[in-house]
Amino acid sequence: MVDLLTNLSKLAVAVLAFFGFKDIASKIYINFLNKKQNLQISGSRNKAISGNTVTINNFYRPYIKKPEDVFSSSTVQDDRPIIRDYIKEALTLLSDVKPSFSVTTPQVMSIVNFFQSVFDADKNNGRNSSTLVKGACYALLSEGDNPEWIEHCSGSLRELFHAWGASSGMISSAFNKVKKSTSASFPTMTSNRDEYIKMENYYRYFSSKCHHDQVGTLKALRTLHGNEGLKNGSPELFKQTVAMFFDDMSNFVRLT
Repeated sequence: MVDLLTNLSKLAVAVLAFFGFKDIASKIYINFLNKKQNLQISGSRNKAISGNTVTINNFYRPYIKKPEDVFSSSTVQDDRPIIRDYIKEALTLLSDVKPSFSVTTPQVMSIVNFFQSVFDADKNNGRNSSTLVKGACYALLSEGDNPEWIEHCSGSLRELFHAWGASSGMISSAFNKVKKSTSASFPTMTSNRDEYIKMENYYRYFSSKCHHDQVGTLKALRTLHGNEGLKNGSPELFKQTVAMFFDDMSNFVRLT
């Protein structure tokens, strides 16, 4: 019954608007909605919205406007918040703790694209590098209200290497599967052994952090920084290590 009345009201509004009575049509339609206390309109996520609101859908994400705001204009203003650029925000955060850090968003995307090409070359590797990197960046930015932000960031970054475990040789073999036939300088275990071993240690570090392994974390941390006097427990040191990771991976990808 509600649907029938709603459709009839829309028809009446259309007729009035056609003959130049748009203001009257608007008021009639709004009054009709205001009288229907039990009116519910389902959003695209099946969430019932009651009262004097309607849902404006753009396929996957509904947002709410007052009926009069919708009806009184031929265009609907999309006032939803802009989606945050987690990568850009995370890079800014890392540059605050490591002044020499200068990796840009395009360079991070080059890292993402390289890893995805490696993942795609292995039919058994279903990982998504963009999801992993963005997840790591989001975790970095959640420090204020996420007590395990370090573990969550580490969990995402370790997955970039997890298919090959803590083996520099396996990492090298996987990477070389995407080597172009015309590339004579693609990094190999012979030409760039130190870089691959460092990746192995990043994997050990992030895995240990993710799994709350303090002994493994400390060992990998000291190896990565070349400093046997380093101690665990500093959020700033973790961020510096993440910055170093992106620095090293950006430099590596330039060689591919």
